[in-house]
Amino acid sequence: VVVDTMGAGLGVFDALCKTLYDEERDIEYEPWSSINDEDMNERMKTNGKPCIYSVKAAAAFNSEIAVQLRTGLEKGRIELPMSDIIKKEELTLEGGFSSLSPEEKARRLQTFYQATALQGELVALEYKLQGANIKIEEVGSATKDRYSSLAYCNWYANELEKNLREEADDADWSQFMFVSGGLER
Repeated sequence: VVVDTMGAGLGVFDALCKTLYDEERDIEYEPWSSINDEDMNERMKTNGKPCIYSVKAAAAFNSEIAVQLRTGLEKGRIELPMSDIIKKEELTLEGGFSSLSPEEKARRLQTFYQATALQGELVALEYKLQGANIKIEEVGSATKDRYSSLAYCNWYANELEKNLREEADDADWSQFMFVSGGLER
């Protein structure tokens, strides 16, 4: 989970780092903690499951993630789910969809509703140049929540890929033998 721990995101981080109890299900959920920012963990005195990547987003970072997202979309490295309209037609042609309850139909289409909303949000956003940085802005009452989620996810995936490549480059391959069709130890 990538969380911008500046501004309002700090409250989100705080909530994720607390033990949560669901009275309806009688389940306790363990707290989470940062995998990359010990100062944030110290601040919350948390020792939870390390799964939050804490980001302190500033203008340069926001510009970088905007460029990376655009590049990923242009190069086809990111493929968005189909629209809910197309998926509904597909499910209808497969048969049985029309006999489902309205709740089940909505459940099956939920991902595609979100994808359609994301596409609309991406189209509605505008960008401005501020010095050397790109700033993404909402127009009117539009939001950029889905854009931010996708941009952070893409950024983190790029970072993870870069780190894995560096680890592979640094690996001691002397203990491995390359054979036809693969790699053996």
